[in-house]
Amino acid sequence: MVRYTRVKRSADLSSVELVSARTITLQEASLSDFRAWLGTNGLDIDVPTLVFAPMLLSRLLAAYASVCYFEQRSLYSYMLLLTGIHRLAPETRHRLQLAWRAATKWRSLEPLVHRVPVPWTLFQAMIACAILKGWVRWAAVTLAAFFGPARVGEILRAFRADMLTPADSLGSFNGKVFIRISSPKTRLRGGAMVQHVCVDSVAEAAFLAGTLGPLARHAPVYELSDN
Repeated sequence: MVRYTRVKRSADLSSVELVSARTITLQEASLSDFRAWLGTNGLDIDVPTLVFAPMLLSRLLAAYASVCYFEQRSLYSYMLLLTGIHRLAPETRHRLQLAWRAATKWRSLEPLVHRVPVPWTLFQAMIACAILKGWVRWAAVTLAAFFGPARVGEILRAFRADMLTPADSLGSFNGKVFIRISSPKTRLRGGAMVQHVCVDSVAEAAFLAGTLGPLARHAPVYELSDN
């Protein structure tokens, strides 16, 4: 049974954003580029007005996609434009088929390539160098991100109170260290609001517990000013 904590409801739902401020900034930049392209082509009309003519807007976006593709711009920027329009006018979500079809065609020509993980040998060398230099907390954060696995930023934002070591659990989770991710990137895309990563490799978990375990509960797992 799921239980929700009652809180005082003082927020205005209409003002709540489901994307980060950085994403909004990038969307605004993409919208600005699209407005400039419209002006260059003699269309003195803004996106909020075009929303009332979704078929025209969809055709213009599809044409703009072709221009962006041949000008070697990124698909990511074009996707930010589409999601930015949907954020401003949610009613257009299912009315811009031509624009989204252009994105699909673009993606078929440039398949997504995920970031390549750091090679194992290089990772080992990084950890060894860090320990030799005395950067043990840097090594611990890097180990947690690699073996968790997790985004480095998520580990950097964690506090000692977010960790569960074998000592914290009285040995119940012997050989494992858990780290709570309070604000995961996927929380607004259907993922859990709070997630966890688990380092269950015995040697790495022992290093994390020995390095970060003694910290005060309110201490960050890594302070940028330490080194």
